[in-house]
Amino acid sequence: MTFDTFKETIVSALSNYYGSDYTLSIQKIPKNNQIILDGLTIQKKGQNISPTIYLNPYFSKFQDGMPMFHILEEIKNTYAMHHPDENIDIRFFTDYENAKDRICMKLIHYEKNRELLKEVPHIRFLDLAVVFYYLIHLTPGEQATILIYNRHLPYWNVSTDTLFESAKINTPKLLPYYFDDIFSVLQNVSDLSEFSKNQLHPLYVLTNSEKLFGAAVILYPNLLSSIAKKINHDLIIIPSSLHEVLLLPADQGESFEEYAPIIQEVNHSELLPEEVLSDHAYYYSRKTDSIC
Repeated sequence: MTFDTFKETIVSALSNYYGSDYTLSIQKIPKNNQIILDGLTIQKKGQNISPTIYLNPYFSKFQDGMPMFHILEEIKNTYAMHHPDENIDIRFFTDYENAKDRICMKLIHYEKNRELLKEVPHIRFLDLAVVFYYLIHLTPGEQATILIYNRHLPYWNVSTDTLFESAKINTPKLLPYYFDDIFSVLQNVSDLSEFSKNQLHPLYVLTNSEKLFGAAVILYPNLLSSIAKKINHDLIIIPSSLHEVLLLPADQGESFEEYAPIIQEVNHSELLPEEVLSDHAYYYSRKTDSIC
């Protein structure tokens, strides 16, 4: 079965299941790193928001032998868990004064997202880019986001710098950082053991409370300086995904370039392509209070 036939089968079966009160559609959704996924929306009449369920991983499961019945059940369960119970008042998005308190930031790779960056306000940060989104709180532990495009700025009459200033205030407030020794958080994760092998120092995880675009916590004002002071070392920053970074205390004169092959291997073997942030480590210096 081709992917197109698979998608048609999914839509047909679920349309029969949900009935005429629901509209089902599939759209091409651009994701991070120029990845395009096929997103299924199941929208009930009268509702103005619905979750997007990506069909690409389900097709992989089907190719690996999962019966179509089980795939349909998984999709129905996913929709049941994530569909909103109420409409969202989208008028907030027409006025920056209403929207500004929920403008947040995330980090993406600059070169791998050149086409997207032509369309969205951004700030270059090393070989990364800071981009902005509006954070919608649905339920506890359930968030949705709206990416901010260049076309929003003249409508709002704001600049990229204004977005950045709002995001630097809002993101730590709405998505507070989470920091801990990774071995007290995760046990028996094989790919993480590669980073800790032969290391005398502990390994730390740094993300945010929702683990949503958590790599951006390295931009939180004074956060890295306080962590470095706490553990009394400069920091090697390992970008494990868009959603978190790992931190290693750096020995004086230690080269952080040596971690690149391990990071590249993990990116290739353990992460979805759209989850990859960078292929190399970064270094935070206490002396200069900066990342390189």
